[in-house]
Amino acid sequence: MLELFTINEVADIFKCHPQTVRSYIKEGLLGALKLKGEYRITQQDIDAFLKRNKTAGKI
Repeated sequence: MLELFTINEVADIFKCHPQTVRSYIKEGLLGALKLKGEYRITQQDIDAFLKRNKTAGKI
């Protein structure tokens, strides 16, 4: 089954503010699904984002 994370959960994982996660989504840097008006992020999208940004230091 597909595990979906909220913006707040992803912010905790990334150790950043939820607005930063929203910005990543808006800029197309982080994939997300919009369900019932709220964003949900898959583990696959989180992993892909972290892989692309692992050499950048702090996200």
